[in-house]
Amino acid sequence: MIKPTIALVQGDAAGIGPELMANLLNIKEVTEASNIVIFSDFRLFQSGCDIAGVHPPVKVIANLGELDFADNLPNLVDIQCINPQTVNLAEVSSVCGAAVLQFFGQGLDACNLGKLDGKAALHDAGMDTEDESRWARKHIKHPGRVSEFNVIEGMWNARVTSHIPLREVANHLSVPEIVDSIELANTTLMESGFATPKIAVAALNPHAGDNGNIGREEIEIIAPAVKEAQEKGINCAGPFPPTPCTSRCATVNTIAPSACIMTRDKSRLNCSGFKWAFPCMVAFLFR
Repeated sequence: MIKPTIALVQGDAAGIGPELMANLLNIKEVTEASNIVIFSDFRLFQSGCDIAGVHPPVKVIANLGELDFADNLPNLVDIQCINPQTVNLAEVSSVCGAAVLQFFGQGLDACNLGKLDGKAALHDAGMDTEDESRWARKHIKHPGRVSEFNVIEGMWNARVTSHIPLREVANHLSVPEIVDSIELANTTLMESGFATPKIAVAALNPHAGDNGNIGREEIEIIAPAVKEAQEKGINCAGPFPPTPCTSRCATVNTIAPSACIMTRDKSRLNCSGFKWAFPCMVAFLFR
């Protein structure tokens, strides 16, 4: 079987990203399933390994021209731009944000070149979009929709709105936006090996709007979007109250059309599969 080649981008040096990366690469099933290209500063990677107390082997390379998976080791592109010795943990830093954007940008450039299949510090460093997903779309000049999925076993959590103030969420919902999100989730799940995805669409308001008594977004926007997606042949249903939607559907892939619902659902999601719940944003999400 030909392994996919995927990028793994280093997170904020002042946060928990370095040790999360170390723990992830210490899982044999992960490193055996794909050829992994890490974009990081090797000094930062080593620091994360020391904090995590694990030291998974990697092959350090200077550039993508040196990629070599003959020994089945992840390849780490050593982008020396931040010394972990100078980083104050748990503090917002434009230097750390700039490093993340550099790692992320080089990973995206590698995707564009066909080498791969596949927040506060960032804003201080000059990111002028709502989040890193949209920054990625702008960086590679992609015209379509992007999304981040939060994943635990048997369930993927996607979103329609992201990283905007709660008071603005309702104004950013529309039938086309929700339909696009459902279509992207359905296609991505199928390309990830789920032959018949099931998508539950969460409500925005408490009690799914209580038949219009606590808001009409479910009646006027979300339900029509679900119907349109169903007419396109997608196996989806909703809107459902958000918390039961997530907690009861352990084998259903959930889309929440609200950033505030996603905040609450994501917390429940991470608690449900805390040992390995993770956000993923990979090349095939860009359409």
